[in-house]
Amino acid sequence: MRNAIERLEKYILKNDLNVFDIAGMDDDGIYYKSLRPANSVNNSFSVSKSFTAAVVGAAIDRGLISLNDKVVDFFKGELPDGYDRRWNDVTLEHILIHAYGAEQGYMFQNEVIITDENWNKLIFSKPLKFNAGERMRYSNVGCYLAAQIVAKVFKKPFSDCIRELIFNPLGFKYYGIITDCDGNALAATGMVLRTEDCAKFGYMYAKGGLYGDKRILSEDWVRVAATTRIRESDGRGYTLGCMWRLDNEPSYFADGAYGQMIFIDPVKKYSVAVHSYTDTPVRALVTEILKKG
Repeated sequence: MRNAIERLEKYILKNDLNVFDIAGMDDDGIYYKSLRPANSVNNSFSVSKSFTAAVVGAAIDRGLISLNDKVVDFFKGELPDGYDRRWNDVTLEHILIHAYGAEQGYMFQNEVIITDENWNKLIFSKPLKFNAGERMRYSNVGCYLAAQIVAKVFKKPFSDCIRELIFNPLGFKYYGIITDCDGNALAATGMVLRTEDCAKFGYMYAKGGLYGDKRILSEDWVRVAATTRIRESDGRGYTLGCMWRLDNEPSYFADGAYGQMIFIDPVKKYSVAVHSYTDTPVRALVTEILKKG
């Protein structure tokens, strides 16, 4: 793992990429390298989705919810008159894999932080274009709703749920979660995290849900979370764990805008995390370098 990270580091420096930090973790521990001055925690953008999905997995492990639960059942009393009845068929699985029926994705971070819009009202007021499960339209809506469902079944704020179920057991030091004006976690984006801690999260997945002698997530959830459930237009598989994978590859990864990434290798049992701010396709170069071992 460290040889691969060192090759990645050399490539980043040689090509002057705006990558802040890289970190990896395997059975020998954590390797961390700061490449540019940056905050101690950085916006992980859509890597946040994978953390939110993990909390959903923890709730499923505890029998509090199931992937077949209907989303509208958790929002009774909040549904507007005349809402599209196709919402009645949308399940928790559908919102995790961006297949709840929207014509296009929305609610991305720049749209949310500049408005006091009630997003639940807006989401359920919008007509759907497709039936549930018919098409994938990448969006931030699903994880936003999923985080609220988690909060409802645990009867505590989502920030408490993720802290108790994921952050604290993995020994995270510093973190933050951006919320909307109603106090709901954006959950699909906006988690500010340390790169080392992201590597811990990936390593936990690589180890089948274990971190040291602590069981964070069940083996069943980790298997399901890493299995392709739907495909984007470019052919990439998308999983219930809100991660991406390519055909015939054991590795998979969480991915976020501007070069955020957690690469997970469940065969070699290691992970690599990256925080950056660049339009360079970091995902492709990281995956290619790391696949070489």
